Formats: sequence, structure tokens, C-alpha cells
Amino acid sequence: MIRHILIGVPLALLTTPLVAAGPAGAEATTPPSAPAAPVQPADPVSKPGALDAVLGDGRRQGSRVSGDDFLPVDQAFRLYATADGPDHARLNWQIADGYYLYRSRIRVTADAGPVHLGPLKMPAGQVKTDEYLGRQVIYHHELDARLPLLRAAAAPATDLILKVTYQGCAEAGLCYPPTTKEVTLHLPAGGAPAGR
Repeated sequence: MIRHILIGVPLALLTTPLVAAGPAGAEATTPPSAPAAPVQPADPVSKPGALDAVLGDGRRQGSRVSGDDFLPVDQAFRLYATADGPDHARLNWQIADGYYLYRSRIRVTADAGPVHLGPLKMPAGQVKTDEYLGRQVIYHHELDARLPLLRAAAAPATDLILKVTYQGCAEAGLCYPPTTKEVTLHLPAGGAPAGR
């Protein structure tokens, strides 16, 4: 049985729709031709020892798992973002062994502007029955998602700031609160027609 331990977030948040939550993380800036760079940690939960501060002596009551046994959120779920041409973005999570992401808890938004976001395209995942969330699709090891970007056909090169929110858990019983990161993508000139 997995227990949901939330750090500074009420359990009710797990059963409510996601909204941009918490402070935005640091920006990751990646030119389209360079390898993707990980989004850097910016929240206090990602610093070593933060779980110990929340969990007191580092032990969960009735469990043999200590706070030191869990990875910081940014190590458990490494987010990489790149522009994949003028009309697509690629979001890739490298998920540590023993951890998983919830499909239904992933959201991508951007401020209003010349680039409109299409629906995030994710692969099939594994179905899991969660005691709090019910039937859920989850991802282990890696999640590679594509995001269509709708913009004018002759659009100039531009930067696009995405707000990416996601939530995952450790198989050993810790569920992290929703995490929101900001990533900056450098989009080349061009684009798919906005009506496509």
C-alpha cells in the first residue's frame, strides 16, 4: 500500500484539478540544435535535507523508510525541454528507478501570445489503481511527450516560455506535491498555420 505523504500540501490537493502551483523553477534555455539541458531545482524541497526537516527525525511513523531514502523531486523526475522545429516542442522526463509520474497530473501552459499550444501528445503508459486517485495512467523510467505549437506560417524566430506542472511518487510511499517549472524554448522562424 502506498501512503501519500505531502510536504506542505494538504491531501485534498491530490483530488483537485491541477492549477499552476508553487514557485516557478529556474529557466532552462536550450538552443534548438544543442542537447536538452535539465531544468534546475529552485524550490526548497529539492535541497538535500529538506525532507528531514519536514519529517522530523527523518522517519515516517510505522515505516522503515527514512527521509534520506527519497530523492529530491528534481532528481526523481528530470525534465528536459527542447524546440523540435518551428512547430513542436519536446518534453522529456527521465524518471529514476522506483518512481513514477501521473499522466493526469501533467499540464503545460504558456502566456497568451503569438504561439498557441496544441494538446500534449504522450505515449501509452501503465494503468495503476491508486487508493486516492483511482485508476491512473503512470510512467516509469522515461516519458517523452510532443507538444504541437500553432503559429503563423511566416512567424519570426522567438522565445517561448512554457509552464510545466507535473506530479509523481516513489513506489516506496512518498508522493510529491505538484511541481511547476518554467522552461524557455528558442523557436526557429516558420511555424504551422494556426488553423491546423
